[in-house]
Amino acid sequence: MKRLLIARHAKSSWKDTDLSDFERPLNKRGKRDLQTIIPILSHLHIRTDEILTSPALRTRLTANALSVVTQPKNIQPTEVARLYSASWETLLDVTSNIDNLHDTVTIVGHNPGLTEFVNALGNIGFDNVPTLGIIIFDLDISHWREIGPGCGTMRLYLTPKLVPDL
Repeated sequence: MKRLLIARHAKSSWKDTDLSDFERPLNKRGKRDLQTIIPILSHLHIRTDEILTSPALRTRLTANALSVVTQPKNIQPTEVARLYSASWETLLDVTSNIDNLHDTVTIVGHNPGLTEFVNALGNIGFDNVPTLGIIIFDLDISHWREIGPGCGTMRLYLTPKLVPDL
């Protein structure tokens, strides 16, 4: 069995219109949402062997924040150029090429491909994975190369809006 944590980047800023889509940073809400989600992941002892992220600034910042609680110290997220604006088929291809030594992997990416990938893996019908939406799948596979539509069972769906204000 393999486990896949899929995360959409936190909310990004459109404030600086001179920046390209690729260069957009996180906005205040995105940073605040990370501070909401990180303690929950820590409390649940969510761990991952590797984090693969789109090289866009907002995904790198999200992956770096998540890596603080989901990975052993000193392991940095790996940027994968193909994850920027990836289709669900590209996400599937990237995932199928993960080193089989890793049992649990995180992917941080973008919509609409991310939502389509989640729907394909779990045969579920999300209209939209929201910003900083996190879905964890247990995959009924022994090797990453076996990943495909319908092989996942969703174990967790978490978004900042699902976390009650305390």
